[in-house]
Amino acid sequence: MIVGGMKRKIGFFVSILVCIVLVVGGIKLFSGGGSKEGVLKVASNPTASVFLDNKHVGRTPVETKVASGDYTIRLVPETTTQALASWQDSIKIAPDILTYVNANLAESEFTTSVEIMWLEKITSKFAEVSVRTNPDGAMASIDGETKGITPISIPNITAGDHALAIISSGFLPRNIKIKTTAGYKLNAIVKLALSGETPPEASPSHTP
Repeated sequence: MIVGGMKRKIGFFVSILVCIVLVVGGIKLFSGGGSKEGVLKVASNPTASVFLDNKHVGRTPVETKVASGDYTIRLVPETTTQALASWQDSIKIAPDILTYVNANLAESEFTTSVEIMWLEKITSKFAEVSVRTNPDGAMASIDGETKGITPISIPNITAGDHALAIISSGFLPRNIKIKTTAGYKLNAIVKLALSGETPPEASPSHTP
């Protein structure tokens, strides 16, 4: 009787253990084994503190792994020599993809310029470049060849290094060095800065 009771108890505990294993395995199966990460790289002039959803992640230049998802990014200038405005916007971090942010922080939001760039897998064997500007209606060119008015998607770009230029009346021009990859679309969102009567040459920025 004692032996039979012990066997029943052992069988009961084994059944519970099997159920736990199945439940945990099912959770991993449906969740894909946990959230995947992307990489966020941020550069700015001047140095700034970087916040994601109000969480401090470092000082520029910074490169860090981030769980994929939608975030609010905020850059707070650390200079004490002049009063500069903070900048804030929404970004999307994709699994195994680098998202690059480059900002020239100025006295106000209107005179601050920012580029946000990331890659997106496409079916073409060539590269593609998608350009959106804030505000819309800027002239986009690649390697000195005019491509059209933003927002614009430019297909059949050869893989490699290129020069992306953005020009809009009343705003500082942006000259951006980009690197395209075959089978991927390079997405670029460019916030333009208001210019004065005699705008200076735009300082070039880089993508990884």
